Amino acid sequence: MFDVVWGKNANQSSISNAHMKRAVGEEGRLSFYHAVAMLALVCCLYSNSSYAVKDDNIPFNIPQQRADLALTEFAEQANLTLVFPFDQVKDKTANRLVGHYPINTAINLLLQDTGLTPRFSKQLVLHIAIENKGKNMNATNSKKRQTVLAGLVGLFAATGGVGSAMAQGDEAATAQGRIDEIIVTANKREQSLQDTAMSISALTSDTINKRNLTGMGDYLSSIPGVSGLDQGPGFNSIVVRGISGNPQFDGFRGSVLTGVYFGETPLSGLGVSGNSADIKLIDIDRVEVLRGPQGTLYGAGATAGVVRNVPIAPDLDDFGGKINLGNSFTAEEGGNNNSLTGVINIPIMKDTMALRAVGYWLDNSGYYRNIAASDPVSAAAAASFSGVAIDEGNIGADETSGGRLTLLWKPNANLSLNLSYLHQETETFGWGTADVTQPRKYDQTRLRLRDPSTGIVNLNESYGDNLDLANLTIEYDLDWGTVTSSSSWIDENTPRAIGLDGSFGLGAPLSNFTDYVGEAIAQEVRLVSDLEGPIQFIVGYYFEDKDVGQRSVQTYFGGTDLLLNPLSPGSALLISGTESREIKQSAVFGEITFKLTENLQFTAGTRWFDYERDVLQQRFPTAVDGGFFASLNTSESDTLFKAALEWSPSEKSLLYLSWGEGFRFGFVEGASAFPSICDTDDDGEFDAAPGVPVGVRDIGSDFTENYEIGGKFSLLDSRLTVNASIYQINWDGIPQLELYGPGFACFATVNAGEARSRGGEVELAYALSDSFLLTGGISYVDAELTGVSPFGFFSGSEGDSLPGAPEVNANLGVEYNFSISGHEAYWRSDYSYVGGFYNNFSRAGTEIGGYGLLSVNLGIDLNPVTIELYAQNLTNNSSFTWIDLNGLPVERGNRLRPRTFGLSIGYRF
Repeated sequence: MFDVVWGKNANQSSISNAHMKRAVGEEGRLSFYHAVAMLALVCCLYSNSSYAVKDDNIPFNIPQQRADLALTEFAEQANLTLVFPFDQVKDKTANRLVGHYPINTAINLLLQDTGLTPRFSKQLVLHIAIENKGKNMNATNSKKRQTVLAGLVGLFAATGGVGSAMAQGDEAATAQGRIDEIIVTANKREQSLQDTAMSISALTSDTINKRNLTGMGDYLSSIPGVSGLDQGPGFNSIVVRGISGNPQFDGFRGSVLTGVYFGETPLSGLGVSGNSADIKLIDIDRVEVLRGPQGTLYGAGATAGVVRNVPIAPDLDDFGGKINLGNSFTAEEGGNNNSLTGVINIPIMKDTMALRAVGYWLDNSGYYRNIAASDPVSAAAAASFSGVAIDEGNIGADETSGGRLTLLWKPNANLSLNLSYLHQETETFGWGTADVTQPRKYDQTRLRLRDPSTGIVNLNESYGDNLDLANLTIEYDLDWGTVTSSSSWIDENTPRAIGLDGSFGLGAPLSNFTDYVGEAIAQEVRLVSDLEGPIQFIVGYYFEDKDVGQRSVQTYFGGTDLLLNPLSPGSALLISGTESREIKQSAVFGEITFKLTENLQFTAGTRWFDYERDVLQQRFPTAVDGGFFASLNTSESDTLFKAALEWSPSEKSLLYLSWGEGFRFGFVEGASAFPSICDTDDDGEFDAAPGVPVGVRDIGSDFTENYEIGGKFSLLDSRLTVNASIYQINWDGIPQLELYGPGFACFATVNAGEARSRGGEVELAYALSDSFLLTGGISYVDAELTGVSPFGFFSGSEGDSLPGAPEVNANLGVEYNFSISGHEAYWRSDYSYVGGFYNNFSRAGTEIGGYGLLSVNLGIDLNPVTIELYAQNLTNNSSFTWIDLNGLPVERGNRLRPRTFGLSIGYRF
């Protein structure tokens, strides 16, 4: 996924043989007002006004790249005008410039050893000249040259300043609609997306805002090679490149396959089934989706890939903010949805300290309807269990509130401290699923029984997620490298109450309440080099201490029914138990890159990890369960590796060949509930599987290795970018559920499975003209089991497709930027296609996916007011995004939110 910025050009007869060119920046589109301001700027350039070079430190973030592009970015970030000889500068390579510097210092660092020299004139102009026997270009000669305005950057930005770059010579033609680069930190260092040798998609703030994205479910399935099983708000299973054995429970007991980060903080493994909290995309700088194992730099949980949400940092210079109020309406069984968000940035000490505050409230209507009372079969079933069924609407409604505070302090040019705190609460009312067989697509028949004498509802289904997160990141620039320390504290509580009336074919009023509580601290210290020579490196240490607990209670609401409670008719409590897990892990990691030639480099990486796990499980005695108490302490250590070869045949192309490993922590499984049946000789092992304990069992880690070939290309004078990759992932030691005895009593999980996934992804962005942008992507995934145990149950057979991932998904986006009476406006339309797939190996039941999703967004900036209109799921597609594995034979699942029209009004200050 590409986020692209481009602009317009216009002829200017007042500048001999020159053309107004587009700006390289988010606000570089040239409207009528821009043209008027440009004429004023040209006049200023030839006026006698004086200019003094500021000594104030200015924040710069410019990667190493072609000098003409670097100078254009410098003009934007320094808020000044540059003049340079394009035909001589375009062949130079400028240095990387990151940090806070005075303008004089910054321009010298940028151009050091390039043969280019800067000089300020008396006007608002910084001239760049080729060194000629130690003399700078003189003002007289520069005035005689023909001047072309190659970049107008940041015009009418929030500060009201003007930054531009002038290239000299008729060849000075920064391409119309040139695609701007995106800076990512996937490799723990700042790099251009096009210079990062991995398959990665990036959504920046501009794309997030224009597509009206708020959560994982809004974008995951539109990323090539990625699918998200949307089970409801805050409950998404992420499948990357088909690596999934059981997408509904892949994160069971905290063992996740795809890592999720918020800034520097890992979020996975604390919530329900290990799913990560869905932090809303409010004031987010970018989302990075890394495909393929990332074990060396990210460690456990990056078995298939990583999703990184990077928030916007405080601005040390400018006070400002925005308030946004939204309202929308969802069709079918839905209703009104409301949102209120706000952001404020406060410089406490200019250039030194700033505070950024974010707050949001999102209230979405449910779009399911429970018709248990109206359905004759359900009503009769309820009566047989001494209860009254309920009809109820607005099922699946959710409410999210949250806030974030970030304090940035830069006491000097080399040191920065970023302290942040986030709190978010999500609550879902009712369980948002529909019965597959219902003629009305959003109907369900869940037995939420009401006591006829008291009117009390015995089971109120709900799901909640409460997250607190604090992080302190300290960075120190050593000039030859940067030391970073990240300290995180995470606390998450996810209570879930769900009815089990349709599960396992029981057809009776069972409920399960589970309260998950997780707390973790994570510390990473790393050194990232920025050396002059052919060698660069990353070295670091990681420590994590995670405590996770859960309390589960299964209750029966069936009165005196003897079928379910033969031991104690009328007993309400069936099963009650607790489990606590503490995992401590340490890891040392590093990567080193050798530049073999000017265009060829080799990277090698490794990670050594060691973890220890203490597990305490207790099932309390009930009328139907004798209970047990067990504890287990296990440990494991291993080493992962990575290797990559990168070749850049030109500045506009990159080819790479890579191999890397990933892993997922194992887990502990509880004891068999029926040892008298499974272990008749009482030797502590299953009769049918000697060596497999009947008691508490340790399930080891599973591993992946990824072979990948890719290429990244910028074509047509940087108006077209194409990124492509092909891969094969081998997956070993997959935990699989096995049956070792008669009936359905003797289950155990062992590391018995093997699988293979192969496929490819292609992404492109094409600036068709100054105003039109086309983006697209497509992926193909062929993932199947290659080895299973003969005792496998619900685990598939050799050759079965892995569940949870479509073979094909694709996306297409069209964006048009224009002006209305001098006000910037845009129209954007996005279409995504998700191929069909199943949530089980046997491909039984109803197919998931197989749909196309269309959305349209229209916005205008009336400064300081913004207005946006949008339509999501314009064709009102009702396909399933998830089918509950436990719903058989009563299949239930989550459908796409019906057609939703909305209006959003913002005020910027």
